[in-house]
Amino acid sequence: MFERILVPLDGSERAESAIPIAARVARAYDGSIVLLRVVTTPIEYGPYLAPSESLMRRTVEEDVAEATKYLERVAKSEALAGITVEAKALFGAAAPTIMDAIPLFQINLVAMCSHGYTGVKRWILGSVADKIVRYAPVPVFILRDGMPLTTTPEKPVRALVSLDGSALSEAVLEPAAYLVSALAEGTSARGELHLLRVVDLPYASSTLHSQAYITKETREKARADAEAYLEKMQNLLYNAGVEMFNITVSTSVASDPDVAEAIAKTAEGYDLIAMATHGRSGVSHFLLGSITERVLHTTKLPLMVVRPQKQAAKTSEEQVMVEGEEIVVNTSEEKGTEQGWVGLL
Repeated sequence: MFERILVPLDGSERAESAIPIAARVARAYDGSIVLLRVVTTPIEYGPYLAPSESLMRRTVEEDVAEATKYLERVAKSEALAGITVEAKALFGAAAPTIMDAIPLFQINLVAMCSHGYTGVKRWILGSVADKIVRYAPVPVFILRDGMPLTTTPEKPVRALVSLDGSALSEAVLEPAAYLVSALAEGTSARGELHLLRVVDLPYASSTLHSQAYITKETREKARADAEAYLEKMQNLLYNAGVEMFNITVSTSVASDPDVAEAIAKTAEGYDLIAMATHGRSGVSHFLLGSITERVLHTTKLPLMVVRPQKQAAKTSEEQVMVEGEEIVVNTSEEKGTEQGWVGLL
């Protein structure tokens, strides 16, 4: 599944911390890695100090050449030994250029650190990484600065997978399984997918007049329904052959009107969190800007975020404006099961 992995770099050691994880995934699936460095406008000029076109072109060419040398040096590092690595230096605005690189280089996983820097500018959540997570048509694995994902031969890789009962949220299952399988390779312990569903019924003290009081029976039924749903997902994964990927599946239900807080709390002790950018339709959504965004900005764990193909395929081409930057998202519909994931075999 992860045959082409994109690692955006900005010249910092922080950004390069994503390389070892990308290398582990690439080795597991005999994949290749594309190292990308985006060269932005080199100098900020005042309205009366604009450089000549020839000077600007020469400056950009020099910066691209320097970025290419940097990437070629990184490509020869020990961490990438034995892996096919391509070095690509492109000029443009960071987020739109990275987005363009995904279809251009046939990428199916983006791995990047949540922090980095280019000059005085930083790649932080809320900036470049945030934009990529919001609009990337492929899974994005965000690693944390200072919080490396480490495993030992005896330690299993455990991923908390957040579901909300919708087919869209289930789009995370297959990518999460492939990621955990890759990270667990070489260990003696099985990897684990822990499926979590949060029952977010408001408490009796809720100020919502339409739901001012919810009986004990209603809560018990909601929890029972959530448990039955997770058992169904667990069985589907086992029937799909998830055990062949050296993975076990466990489940749990949490009750909390604050879904993001419940996810973060339950994730303590796990190695990573995996969730989709969209969930059930209606008033409640696992939307960036809501639950997923809160988890993205608060957890210290690595986070895989998947944009469901059914959502991405609503239009063949989507244009979005983010802080004055136009990002064009190329999308294409992919077949999947009614649960919103393709299957492991």
